[in-house]
Amino acid sequence: MKCFSCKESELLPVKLEPGLPALGCNDCGGVYIDLLTYREWNEDRDDDETAVTEGALVEASESDSALICQRCRKIMLKFKISGATDNYVDLCSTCDDAWLDKGEWQLLNQLQLEGKLTEIVTRPWQKHIREERAASSLENRFKEELGETDFDRAKDYASWLKSHPKRREIENLVRYIRRG
Repeated sequence: MKCFSCKESELLPVKLEPGLPALGCNDCGGVYIDLLTYREWNEDRDDDETAVTEGALVEASESDSALICQRCRKIMLKFKISGATDNYVDLCSTCDDAWLDKGEWQLLNQLQLEGKLTEIVTRPWQKHIREERAASSLENRFKEELGETDFDRAKDYASWLKSHPKRREIENLVRYIRRG
């Protein structure tokens, strides 16, 4: 089978983890994983088997364009790995195969997501990432507008108010004061 990314090289057997066979490209470093085999490996593995690296996130490449599945020739879908990175898992929903660009398996390990590959390609996972990014973007906007100190004060106030037993009365008081 040819490489999903560079399309020239033959994919060769590689061992990502003990008991998890895959096919890799020697030229671009990408890896093809049969998700049926992955699910079996994931069910049998011990969560402590994979090594997690500390520190800065692993440098992983990302294919910019849509990939074509080398088995069925259909376009693969891209699923964002997490909000902490700009990397995607490429999935052929017809063949149930995944393509990871160079370094993405190591990135999954570092983010402790190597056992969640089949969850990453679900709507709830992707929705959660979008919600996290939207919240982070809004928070950054407020920090810019208010400044760090006032933002922290407002956040502390909101936290205090949320857990206060007379929250409604305080909210009504604030509304009254704002009306002048």
